[in-house]
This record gives sequence, structure tokens and C-alpha cells, in this order.
Amino acid sequence: QQQLDLHHLPLNNVHGSESINLFDDDSDQDYDDSDGDDDEDEEHKDESQDLSRQSAQMNKKNIDIYKDDDDDDDVDSKKKRKRNEKLLIAFKNVCISTPDQSQVLLKCFNFNICLGDNTLIVGPNGAGKSSLLRVISGMWQCDSGKVKVRSKLINDSEIYFMPARAYLVPGLSLKAQVLYPDISNERGIADDAVTELLSDCGLGKLVDFVGPDNIGESLYIDDEFWNTLSAGEKQLIALCRLLIKAEHVKLVFIDESFSNLAQDRIEWFYKKLSQFSITVVTISHNINFVQQFHDKKLTLFGDGSGKYTIETL
Repeated sequence: QQQLDLHHLPLNNVHGSESINLFDDDSDQDYDDSDGDDDEDEEHKDESQDLSRQSAQMNKKNIDIYKDDDDDDDVDSKKKRKRNEKLLIAFKNVCISTPDQSQVLLKCFNFNICLGDNTLIVGPNGAGKSSLLRVISGMWQCDSGKVKVRSKLINDSEIYFMPARAYLVPGLSLKAQVLYPDISNERGIADDAVTELLSDCGLGKLVDFVGPDNIGESLYIDDEFWNTLSAGEKQLIALCRLLIKAEHVKLVFIDESFSNLAQDRIEWFYKKLSQFSITVVTISHNINFVQQFHDKKLTLFGDGSGKYTIETL
């Protein structure tokens, strides 16, 4: 079955809903992480769908946009503004159930995602981890509560989603595969930049296969070529898709995207994200190794209670 990659979150398509707010200034908002409850329906099935297209077609009852008053001179408001100046996304008393309302996945959830503050989300299968991403994308609705996205600091093109499985498009050249979905190369990325990135990540053999001068030519790759790559090689292609546009990304959500990669490749990727000052929210079962690249750990119990803990790493 054909799958599509998760890419940029279309925040400008979410105007006019109730649960996701876009706000420019949080002078009268004070968001503190506090223990609540949380849970999830299933760990991340074959959900490699393009959120840019998917979200635009969803019924956005969850979403509404507001702007706070920048002229508020109240002392307490100024303190709150300073404290929250790095706030990107805030979950405020959020409750989520499965679409058929058969199971509560997240209950009274309060949590902040802040610029430069990497978060690792862990828990058993079905605990609620991927559900947070579905809510942020607008694919799922909250039963109650608010998800506030700070539009003054971040816009839709600066948020990126990475799934566990990357879809490789048949018939594309090596360069177009890395640039996907921007196969027309609107940013004018040079062949050398793609070649260097592929070599750096460990996929230099693909460049050697087609030849450095032919990475933009699809005629050197038959339709079955991309299916011959291993699961790990496909995940490396997905990493390259993000890194080739890293200068334009501020926040990335990673949903079990390293399951087939060696530790040295994972470390290489996180170091690259750090070089570009990209904030990361990672869902992973590889806790012992991956948590070293994060500042906070959000643990979901997954026992039906909806409980969670927040730990500073």
C-alpha cells in the first residue's frame, strides 16, 4: 500500500477551530508543566501520510486562532511573557480519546514544548505517544483542553514530522528522492549539497551507483531500485530529507524513525540537528541511548489510568 511521508504542519490551514490556538504573544498566559494524565490508542501504525495534505482536508473543529495584547504593561504579565518567551507549543488540560470514543488516551495533560528544549516521549505501545502528534497536526480532535501553538515564534513551514517508515517514490532521481516533496527544487539546492549529505550519512554508495554527475537524472534508476534498499537505508533517506532543508526548520517530531539504524547514525543525526538549533520531540523505545540527546522525558503509563510523569534529564 502506498504511503506518504509526514512533512510540514499547515498551521495556516487551521484557522477557525476550538482546541488548537495560534497566538503571537503570551503576555497574559502562564503555562507551567504539571502532572496530569495521558494515554494512547496505538503506537504508530502505517501512518506515513502527508500531514500537509491530510490536515488541509480535515474537519478542524479543534482549532482556533487568537492574538494576545502586546501593549499590556502589567508587571505580572511582563514576567509571564519573559518566562514563556521560548514557548512553542503548550498543552493545557488536554483530554483525548480514540475517534470512536472507546478509550481515553490522554487526560488533563499539561506540558510545554519550548525552543531549544528537547523532549523524549516514552511508554508502552498504546500509551498515547503518537496521539499527541495527531492532535498537533489537526488529524485528531481534543475532547477538551487547548493546544496552543505560538505563531510568533514558529510557522507551518518550520515544523516537520518524521514517521517510522519513509515512503520512497518510484521513478524519482536520487536528488529528487532526497528533496521530496519538493521535487521541483524550488529552493535551488545544488547537486553537491545532496551528494555531500548522502556521503556524510553513509549512503555514498548510492551516489557511486548513479555517478556524481547523474544524481538528478531518473533514467539511471529503474522503478524497482528504491524497493531494494534496506529499512535502515530508507530511514537514512528520511533523515536526509529533513537535513537538506534544516536551515528552514525549527521543530521536528520524530516518531520511531530510528528503529533500523545503528547508534552511530542516530548520534550523527542528533548532532546535525543541534548544529542547526532544531528543537526535537522524539518518540522512541530506545530509551537508554536516545535520552542523552534530550532535556526532558515524558513517560506515559499506558495502564488505562491516563497518568504520566515529566522528568528533567
